[in-house]
Amino acid sequence: MGPDKEPDIRKYLRGVIDSLLNHLAESKENTLLAPAPEPKSPDAPAWEGGSEKRDPAADWLVPARPSPLSVLIKQEDAPLEDRALGLLIDECTDDEIVINVLEAKMDGADTPAEISKAKGISIKDVYNATKRLDRKLERVRQRIASEQNPPTPGGMGYERKEIGD
Repeated sequence: MGPDKEPDIRKYLRGVIDSLLNHLAESKENTLLAPAPEPKSPDAPAWEGGSEKRDPAADWLVPARPSPLSVLIKQEDAPLEDRALGLLIDECTDDEIVINVLEAKMDGADTPAEISKAKGISIKDVYNATKRLDRKLERVRQRIASEQNPPTPGGMGYERKEIGD
């Protein structure tokens, strides 16, 4: 609907504003969080409805429940992620500084300064170890990819045989 179809500018602009507000309300940022559930009954224990210190103004901050599909995908990805982490640790065993950087990252340290402080490693060594870790991670990615997509018959390393040969 444009200004040609709706000669009344007020109705046209209201329609545009309604459309914009609708898009904002349904955007990803506004659908990531859901209201906190209310207690099942007034006599329910405090833990069932949330903390007694619960602030109604912040109830919307409760994360939305994941969809069944996202839960299933996460369950399917978990063994692959565990395998990748195991391979990465195997790749890093010969480099003590890289292992320390990896441990710090797994403990939540993100910046080189945080890693340096957590593990007592100079920032220069953290940068160098991060570069080595990235190269090791790429080798793990390639290995996982080759495990996920093995060569197919007729591809490299396989001889193609016709039925009846």
